[in-house]
Amino acid sequence: MSNVYKGQTLLQIRLDTKENLATATDPKILYKKPDGTKGHFDGVIDGKVIKYDVAADDITPGTWEFQAKFTIAGKVAYGEIVSDTFHDNLDT
Repeated sequence: MSNVYKGQTLLQIRLDTKENLATATDPKILYKKPDGTKGHFDGVIDGKVIKYDVAADDITPGTWEFQAKFTIAGKVAYGEIVSDTFHDNLDT
């Protein structure tokens, strides 16, 4: 992702797990906000990718960290931690 702004809703977070997710359950995108707050978005599986469609108030400016989490055959797995910076916009 690049040039992503607060309030942007034409945005999808996509994390490539590089794993076959055909039998995976409970897909999540874990996050750490710029202020250190942690949480998750409920993800959707798309091949080897876990994705989430961003809503208007989901993103605040700053650098975020994201990590995929899913379960296969009762075992929990995590993807790599990635980071991205979201910018404020000029909207009033």
